Amino acid sequence: MRPTISVVINNYNYESFVGTAIRSVLAQTYKGVQCIVVDDGSTDRSRDIISQFDGIKKIFKDNGGQTSAIRLGVEQANSDIIILLDSR
Repeated sequence: MRPTISVVINNYNYESFVGTAIRSVLAQTYKGVQCIVVDDGSTDRSRDIISQFDGIKKIFKDNGGQTSAIRLGVEQANSDIIILLDSR
């Protein structure tokens, strides 16, 4: 049985990059990849961009720092392997 993979993208005010990061995960050909995007209280257009994507788990939280965003994403992952991807 092939392992499942969760990619956790943490984001804070990276509206120029977050869409590209999400598209890179969605473009993977490996079956069983879960994409989790945690926005850590962005004040730019990041949340609008993230909201446009279907097929991903979106988490919008108040700003608490990168570690809290990553930790929340990892807690939401339900896979064998977790990969961390910064949106920038």
